[in-house]
Amino acid sequence: MSRSKVERPLAKLRAGEYPTIGDQLDALWKGYQALLEGDIPPPETVVMLERVKRVKARFPKKPKP
Repeated sequence: MSRSKVERPLAKLRAGEYPTIGDQLDALWKGYQALLEGDIPPPETVVMLERVKRVKARFPKKPKP
């Protein structure tokens, strides 16, 4: 049996690939705290940033007319 490709809206594709909001916020707050203390962001913040950037590169938004 063959499978047909189902087109899904870009927003749903992107949403399904992003880390959870809770994980993103946790990484952001840890990075922000480090910056306030004069430190560099922890590795988990950098990893989260890279994960989000990969999703954005894989599913770029279409330019608005």
